Amino acid sequence: AEKNGNKPTELQAALFLSARALLIVRGIEPRTPYDTFSHFQSMFIDKGIASPRYADLKEVYRELTSPLSSEDRKRRKDFVQSFYEHIQELYNKMDASFQFPHTSEGEKEKKRSHIYDLTGTPCPINYVKAKMYLEELDPETKVTFLVDEGEPIQNVPPSLENDGHTILNITKTSSHYKVNVLKSKN
Repeated sequence: AEKNGNKPTELQAALFLSARALLIVRGIEPRTPYDTFSHFQSMFIDKGIASPRYADLKEVYRELTSPLSSEDRKRRKDFVQSFYEHIQELYNKMDASFQFPHTSEGEKEKKRSHIYDLTGTPCPINYVKAKMYLEELDPETKVTFLVDEGEPIQNVPPSLENDGHTILNITKTSSHYKVNVLKSKN
């Protein structure tokens, strides 16, 4: 990417290929960037192996081709560079049986909050996935669900509330909504 002037498509390719590199050692070979980022989230970030700083891979990937100020573009380039270096570091720490150590940062963050990307997932499957995800967590865990506009944002939050969970807030980004949920006590 640097050799080609950090073009947005080059930076996107760097994100995609970096995330995919670690998935391959797990026997997962996703073909699309969005599948790659979803698998990376569940296999490395959610398990406390990779830093939770990189939970927004899909969002960064999308934003790279959007009109951005030069300051935002530099921030995104720095994010891609940092992610690439993080992947190299994880790869170098991998043992002979393809196992990775858990990061203390990842473990702490894993206990505090979770992000689950449901963008591109149609109704009612997105609600079913959100419900199943919450079932695996401890009571009073905070989760941020990323959902699309339209039916997803209209249906997922009320359905989760009907299940007894608390919707803390809903924030609109340029491409989706962030629904912050507190899992019920029971």
